[in-house]
Amino acid sequence: MKKIISAVIVVCILVSLFVPAFAAEQTDPKISVISDIHYFPKEYIGDLNGFYYRRTVDNDLKLEQYADEIIDEAIDRIIANGSKIVLIPGDNAMGCEYLSHEMLTKKLGRLTENGIAVYAIPGNHDISRPDKISKKFVVDDPSKTVVKAGNTYVDDKIVEVRGTTKSEFAELYSDFGYGDNQNVIARDSGGSLSYIAKIANGYRLIAVDANEYDGELCTGKKSLDGNLLEWVCSQIEECTQAGDIPLLMMHFDLIEKYGMQSLIMGGNFLDDGEKLAEKFADLGVQYIFTGHSHANDIASVTTKSGNTVYEICTGSLAMHGSPIRHLNFSGSDCEIRTEFPDSIKGIDDYQAFCRDYYYNGGVRTIMRNRAIFDVTDAVAGLFEENPKAYNAVYDFFLELMTTVIDTLLATPLDSGVTVEAMLTAMYKYHYAGDEIMTDDMNAATDKLLSGSAFETALDIVFTSLSVVTGLENILKFNPLHNSTIDEALEAVMAFIPAKILGIIFGEFCRGIFIDTYPADNNINIAGGTAYLPDGTPCSDNEPSVLEKIKYYLSVVM
Repeated sequence: MKKIISAVIVVCILVSLFVPAFAAEQTDPKISVISDIHYFPKEYIGDLNGFYYRRTVDNDLKLEQYADEIIDEAIDRIIANGSKIVLIPGDNAMGCEYLSHEMLTKKLGRLTENGIAVYAIPGNHDISRPDKISKKFVVDDPSKTVVKAGNTYVDDKIVEVRGTTKSEFAELYSDFGYGDNQNVIARDSGGSLSYIAKIANGYRLIAVDANEYDGELCTGKKSLDGNLLEWVCSQIEECTQAGDIPLLMMHFDLIEKYGMQSLIMGGNFLDDGEKLAEKFADLGVQYIFTGHSHANDIASVTTKSGNTVYEICTGSLAMHGSPIRHLNFSGSDCEIRTEFPDSIKGIDDYQAFCRDYYYNGGVRTIMRNRAIFDVTDAVAGLFEENPKAYNAVYDFFLELMTTVIDTLLATPLDSGVTVEAMLTAMYKYHYAGDEIMTDDMNAATDKLLSGSAFETALDIVFTSLSVVTGLENILKFNPLHNSTIDEALEAVMAFIPAKILGIIFGEFCRGIFIDTYPADNNINIAGGTAYLPDGTPCSDNEPSVLEKIKYYLSVVM
């Protein structure tokens, strides 16, 4: 009897030791990702049609006036999804405002109250810089308006508000990866806000802060090298040696999502981003979660050793349908689904509202802000010490750039598609994900690649410059003006730059439509390979360099 009792005790001890551990190993994380929240307090908006407010949000059409409704709806949907973990890859505030972080973290507290662990890192809009101020917009007289580039705005002003230091960010997010978090098992001692968290049994989050700092403030630069890179790599190695699966989270992009992206939009990428991704892949990383680009995009890179890593970029919650990623892990396999809220408080059909807001004149609005106002400000700024000269230069370039941009956008390409229509389609598909190349857009990008559209564009620029400056009236007295010789000379001068611009921008536009994968929102990754939900393998659509050269020659010649 004693032997039987002893045996039973031994069995019970073994069961108590091993069964819970075995059961825990089978519990895979259910994760949601929201990124680039860009939260902004309503009380900081002086008027929705204020000039400086619109200059700020219309740069990419952020929906700051609905910041509360959007984040509240996202939190509701994450809770309803049954997620146990939420990842936030940075840019939580619009412009480093302390109040933005303070109000957002209170809202995120509802997730922790529902038993959901939240892990955040800072982006480039979260911690103050010496060269930029945190601001609110104030209207002293609602009846006072200004007219800029043909649009009438309320005359508002910018008032500086309290920003956020590095220490304050960590304090505000103490419940979301910082502070006394028992799941955080390591922190970078080199000055960044990077950390390692054991988010589930068998899984570790490698949260990487690639911002560069000077004391408590951001410098505005980003990097992942030196001691920080060594620390990240050592933590990945420690993770895999322990038998855990490493999940990387960082704000900035690493892998190109389409051809020419890192050339045209280099500021979005970490230096040598693709090499970093390959390095992480060979260390055992299969998933990297990013934001920053504001686009729902998935891309991968496979190393010479045959290891594949996927970068899963989540679009901005403040833009383009407000995407929410939901991830179901099973070991190293992952099912990725993207939810676009169909409604928010006050807007029953939110997706229809977004389509109208972004794609009905949205590109024209963005171009006016990025090209007309930015160029005008930059050139006039050279004369800021001389108010009279500043005003004269500002008015001149405002008229010039307005004429150039409005005329360019109306330029026809092919199949009835104008430049504005093509840019609108690019904008729509790139940010929403799941790009589609239609026949009319294919013909339009062919026109760009041939360079003929840029010959027209250069002519528009020269003509606009002549009209605005009055040079056209002087040239009329030139006997060669509008002659066959004059036109031939202009054609020769425009030919080469037009061909170069055509290849660069044509490839950029075509790349957006083609993308790396036929799906960015809903895919399954199993055994290191990506599949569409119906089981179709995702193939790399990027053509080889030789194929591109042949194609360029065919359309240019």
